[in-house]
Amino acid sequence: SALTGVSVENTTTKKTKSVLIEIPKHVEYHKQGMREALIDTVDIVGRETENLTTKQRKTGRVYLRRGREHQASAAGEPFASETGRLLRSYNGKVASWHTMRVGFSAEYGEFVETGTSRMRARPTLILAINNTVGDTIDLFYQRFKERAKV
Repeated sequence: SALTGVSVENTTTKKTKSVLIEIPKHVEYHKQGMREALIDTVDIVGRETENLTTKQRKTGRVYLRRGREHQASAAGEPFASETGRLLRSYNGKVASWHTMRVGFSAEYGEFVETGTSRMRARPTLILAINNTVGDTIDLFYQRFKERAKV
């Protein structure tokens, strides 16, 4: 089987979630499939980020902004999108067959995600990654199986 020797390990710290997939040399020909799976993973995490910020109910305070009510997110919840700027700044990049990065390009994205001395974190990307890790692992296995048939 082309999957022989492949191991998957989940690693979680307080602020990060990573999935390490170890690939032995005899399955290196799967690099293109890995790259394709990472590209799809960027999209999956992006959709989940959007879902968490726009569809999940928030429990923070309600206030008037520009003549209409806005419900903020409470600490620990995904951020509540008021203008959509932070959500639109989501981006992902596949740097190589084994590396991808996702984040927000808005200059304040890191502060919202990890918090500051005056504001607790709204860990949206971490939650999106946690929520999609099962789908992501399934996607990688699917790509391996597809490549094994070739």
